[in-house]
Amino acid sequence: MTIRNRVLKMILMILILFFVNMLTVLVGDDVSSVTVVNKTDFRIDVLSEGKMYAAIEPEYAIVHTTDPKPSLEITAQYTPGQGISGSVTKTVELPYSGRNETCECDENDTPECVTYPEEGGSAKWEVRPADFPGSITGIHRGSIWIDDELKAENVTLVAPEEFDEFAILGINWGGSGTSTVYFDDIRVLSYPTPFYLDDFESYNTGSYPSANWVNRFSGQSAGISETVVHGGSKSFQLISNPSWARVDAHIVPTYLDSVDYEAWVYLDQSGRGAQLGLGVVVTSNTYRTYNAITFGNDNLIHFGGADTSLTFGSWSPQTWYKVRVLCRFNLEAI
Repeated sequence: MTIRNRVLKMILMILILFFVNMLTVLVGDDVSSVTVVNKTDFRIDVLSEGKMYAAIEPEYAIVHTTDPKPSLEITAQYTPGQGISGSVTKTVELPYSGRNETCECDENDTPECVTYPEEGGSAKWEVRPADFPGSITGIHRGSIWIDDELKAENVTLVAPEEFDEFAILGINWGGSGTSTVYFDDIRVLSYPTPFYLDDFESYNTGSYPSANWVNRFSGQSAGISETVVHGGSKSFQLISNPSWARVDAHIVPTYLDSVDYEAWVYLDQSGRGAQLGLGVVVTSNTYRTYNAITFGNDNLIHFGGADTSLTFGSWSPQTWYKVRVLCRFNLEAI
């Protein structure tokens, strides 16, 4: 080892000792401290004594220090904008000894008193999903975004055993003529199964993407198109007949902890609808969707979950819409 390396090593050791000593001072007996660890899968905000620690990432922690005290009230909440909400307040008990004074007399019977300051201690709180009211395994909750704007959260969903695939539909409910809809940049993230993404660029124009999709109801036709695209040069075109939908699906496993699906949707004509969501074939002429976004023939955007029907305003033809739905079926597992 060269002299230069020895000097650098010595400087590094001195710096480490310095920071260790500083940390000891910061969390020594003259203060109280609480370490808050984020054990959820979302960012959380932590508030105590008027101080906010914002957007703490999962598995990260903050240390809040204060004057010595026997307990400390701390509030944790999900950081807004993630599709989940909730807040919990906890009183954390701390090791503590109050200020006291002891006196003894010397040989001349003169009292000599010693004052001992308050002494604090440290504690830890691991914030978990079960700490939040309503976060119970078996309750199925969802969040919906349209064009990256959060429209609804904590929506009650249909359980995963009711479906086995992600479906896209071109629909013309009772109308005359055909209905044309384009889908692009579809993403399906289902935990604990692999991520699926399809931008339709790898398929030949005019072909059916049979490597990843299966047709459920024929409508009129479907295939890879270059007519209207969102990203790249290709999209998936679905054409339905009057009162006979075009339905195509990508298989997902059942009994999932979560499904997070996203797609871009373009409807060619006003009053001719489309739908995307989770589905299952019921009979030879019936297909049922769950936890689905519907671009209705009434030109309104709807969502249907378990005993849930929501409306998010109107849609316009020949416009790309970005749709995302996060379905959480097991809040403890994700």
